[in-house]
Amino acid sequence: FPAKSLRVRFLIRPPLCTEENEASYAIPLYAEFMPLLRARLLGEGYKEAGEDALAAKWLAEYNHILDTFAAYLAARKVKEG
Repeated sequence: FPAKSLRVRFLIRPPLCTEENEASYAIPLYAEFMPLLRARLLGEGYKEAGEDALAAKWLAEYNHILDTFAAYLAARKVKEG
């Protein structure tokens, strides 16, 4: 059967970060990923500062969020066959 309409979607990649544009470089990120990013950055920051208890807390939170997200993706995965 001939298609009645066709939708084409182009994904544009962001420019690579270079020394010239490093100061203004922003990483596009969906709002749903912000808690994941926040937990990881706080965990890494506290680890660098030598605050092991706080680093462990935030990295455990990061792992929990990441596991939850992986389970969500697995549940939505299209089954082959």
